[in-house]
Amino acid sequence: MADAKEKTTFHDLEPLICDADNMMDVLVNMLDQTGLTSNDEVLTNRDRELISFMVNVAVDMTKKVRTAYYAIEGKAS
Repeated sequence: MADAKEKTTFHDLEPLICDADNMMDVLVNMLDQTGLTSNDEVLTNRDRELISFMVNVAVDMTKKVRTAYYAIEGKAS
């Protein structure tokens, strides 16, 4: 019985993982479209670099989580 509950809980992560991954794509596109990643007098070069770094790391992390989830889900099926 505990195994069934654990698998159900694990399976319920899929929409959350996909939503996080999709939101990261939206964030990257918005940063590009609004010009926050280009020369902007409001942000310093260092701020732009840090924002870009944080977004790229977050994108990589969500993709790794998604890949790991589907690798485990595929093995569990």
